Amino acid sequence: MMSFWSRVVDSLRHLTQSDREKPDILEQLRNADRQVAFTIALISLGAKMAKADGTVTIDEIRAFKAVFPFRPDDEKKVAKVFNHAKETVAGFEHYAADIAKHYQHDKRVRDDVMEGLFQIASMGGGITPEERDFLCRVNEIFGLSERRLNQRLHRFGVGEAANPYTVLGVSPSDSIGIIRKRWKQLIRESHPDILIARGAPPEAARLAQERVADYNQAFDTIKKMHGS
Repeated sequence: MMSFWSRVVDSLRHLTQSDREKPDILEQLRNADRQVAFTIALISLGAKMAKADGTVTIDEIRAFKAVFPFRPDDEKKVAKVFNHAKETVAGFEHYAADIAKHYQHDKRVRDDVMEGLFQIASMGGGITPEERDFLCRVNEIFGLSERRLNQRLHRFGVGEAANPYTVLGVSPSDSIGIIRKRWKQLIRESHPDILIARGAPPEAARLAQERVADYNQAFDTIKKMHGS
């Protein structure tokens, strides 16, 4: 049986155009199964983001591996996919627009791709101003709300310390009951089984684990502030 990463590489076997040609990522997404398509989307933008500040560092490559753990015998396959996306002439906005179009009726998958990008960017010394601009632009192309963007910026400590209310998308004036209901909703939506059902591969389940930890910490902080 073909391994997951072999399937990813196989789905990209036609992306061998010269530097003057624009790879049709959208066509590959259409032809790939759901989990492979999600991975191609995240790899493509993750590789582009790694170059946002002008260089691809060892830490950024390690960050990619942290989001997508893989077996040692799959390392060459992963590197092939990452390097192809990194080196192609097509700009990140082309990739983001293709992904947004492919998932135009599935906002949650677009949201999951953004989550992965934030996690990749945050590792290896934090999110740089160039990466922040990249993430804001992709969020815009994906048609995700500014409120959702601000939630993530606060969660990942970009610009200022994380505000627990912003992390959960609630207001300080909301009752603890309303805040608890919102927290439960976010935890339910972030369950790894839900993530996989939306198209993320099992290798990316830690996207949900990190998010759940942030939501729990924010809710614990708010409960202490409310004296409960």
